[in-house]
Amino acid sequence: MRFRQVHLDFHTSEAIPGIGSQFSRSQFQNMLRIGHVDSITVFSKCHHGWAYHPSEANTMHPHLTFDLLGEMISAAHEISVKTPVYLSAGLDEKLARRHPEWLCRDAEDRTRWARDFMTPGYHEFCFNTPYLDILLAQIHEVVSNYDADGIFLDIVGIRECRCQYCVAALREAGQDPRDKAAVAALGERTYLNYTRRVRGTVDAVKPGLPVFHNSGHQLRGRRDLAHVNSHLELESLPTGGWGYDHFPLSARYVQSLGMDYLGMTGKFHTSWANSAGISIQMRCASRRHSA
Repeated sequence: MRFRQVHLDFHTSEAIPGIGSQFSRSQFQNMLRIGHVDSITVFSKCHHGWAYHPSEANTMHPHLTFDLLGEMISAAHEISVKTPVYLSAGLDEKLARRHPEWLCRDAEDRTRWARDFMTPGYHEFCFNTPYLDILLAQIHEVVSNYDADGIFLDIVGIRECRCQYCVAALREAGQDPRDKAAVAALGERTYLNYTRRVRGTVDAVKPGLPVFHNSGHQLRGRRDLAHVNSHLELESLPTGGWGYDHFPLSARYVQSLGMDYLGMTGKFHTSWANSAGISIQMRCASRRHSA
């Protein structure tokens, strides 16, 4: 793991034109040098669901005209900067509109994040649906086609879901979908199955490539969940809802887990993103801990 890691958040609506049209390889490299950055997370897929490279497993952003992911990886590697690759796992708004039946549902059939499709916002997918196979194909494509230094998967974790796929799974097992304990247990099985299949997908192409599943923070007492990751990235945005005392407590806790970790911190003027709808966050890493 490198010392100064930057996480580049790049969630870009299809309503925004000219994506990457002014990308400059030399300017990108110069900014990395000026910032003394030696690792930067770059984007394959954002929350809107678009790919930032030519793709058969997904669809490239309609206003992108070249392989932005490939150019960024090539430019960074030329100056010895690592490039883990980001994919939005839990959110894919493009696909949510096409397959709302694959979304997480609560007992009242409301979706997660945005509660319905008349409320602005994203909608979270259930990994107990055919969506998981699509996500795995997207991961496989990136690992196969690009010299990624890791995979970063966002918006994941154990979810209590009552979509029709989860309801059917519970009934098939002779359980009641109204039983909260049964729903919670299925959520754990669904998440762990997802992490196993991701690891298998990655290892089939590049065994041992670092993988991190970002769920916001590490749950106290759940070492099993921490160790589905190759390392930890402690997302802790003080002005994004975490508060200023979250990171030091979180960092001190994970020192006992025997895993390398970095701090993913950042600051917003008010909260997430900005009025233009593009969120570009520079999250700088703290020194890793070596067990």
